[in-house]
Amino acid sequence: MVKLVSMEQEAAHQSIRHARQRGMDAAKKAFKGASEDDRKRAEKEVQKLYDRFIAETDRLRKAKEAELREHRD
Repeated sequence: MVKLVSMEQEAAHQSIRHARQRGMDAAKKAFKGASEDDRKRAEKEVQKLYDRFIAETDRLRKAKEAELREHRD
């Protein structure tokens, strides 16, 4: 079960990475005519969301693994 949780987390990470790439592409497209500072600000916001969701999946995996190990004993 722990292995399955890790596999699911990796799948979630891949989805989040794809969403980040789409967000970065959208920021570049949306701010094409705007200043570089505005584009960088949007990309930084996308990166912050990426970091937050990756951290959340890590937290959830650790909690689930602890729960599974607790029930195993």
